[in-house]
Amino acid sequence: MADLQSAPPSPQPLAIKGTSENDGERLAFCLALLEQRSPELALLAERWDTLPEVVRAGIVAMVQSVKVPAAGLGDGR
Repeated sequence: MADLQSAPPSPQPLAIKGTSENDGERLAFCLALLEQRSPELALLAERWDTLPEVVRAGIVAMVQSVKVPAAGLGDGR
């Protein structure tokens, strides 16, 4: 398996510019993948825009307060 440094440059940019009529499909696909790995996080992402601002701020504050090991995020378990 090749590492990222030895991979040839991608001919297409990674950033998606503007909006697309496929945005909803992309979101649904991402949420489906997330649902398999972390159902709770998928639920949070799905309902984020419907949560009151104070609840979102509380969630963000709790996540920011967690100390992350310097070596990386790990799996959080």
